[in-house]
Amino acid sequence: MNPGGGQTERDADPNKPSLRGFEVIDAAKAAVERSCPRTVSCADIVAFAARDSVGLTGSVAYQVPAGRRDGRVSNESETVDLPPPSSTAKELTDLFAAKNLTLEDMVVLSGAHTVGRSFCNSFVGRVWNQTATPPAAIVCRRLRRHSSILLAASS
Repeated sequence: MNPGGGQTERDADPNKPSLRGFEVIDAAKAAVERSCPRTVSCADIVAFAARDSVGLTGSVAYQVPAGRRDGRVSNESETVDLPPPSSTAKELTDLFAAKNLTLEDMVVLSGAHTVGRSFCNSFVGRVWNQTATPPAAIVCRRLRRHSSILLAASS
């Protein structure tokens, strides 16, 4: 929500199409609000969902404290300096340093973004020779096919 009008952070170009699932968060927030109004923030719901998602992968279980507060305004302009998925390690360390964040901060924040899906075109150029045979588009199709097979096998 943006009381001042304009586009919100979640609808801004740097967050499309990577940010998804808002309908789930909105439904959870609505259900919680019906039971205990103005008690649990969307930020807490997202943190709990992230914790539960990590747990569902079979990884570590960990406690998540509650008590986060939601912002009152969301502005598209807050997304202009998000690092693009094509950033090199040097570009990322420079971007984080410009915000007074350390290499450790960068690793922790990057690790927090590793559960989920990525779009092949956001990384294939860094891991595949673009003049090679088969071309990157075929590699992306193969990756999708193999990831579908792996997901089906793990179910």
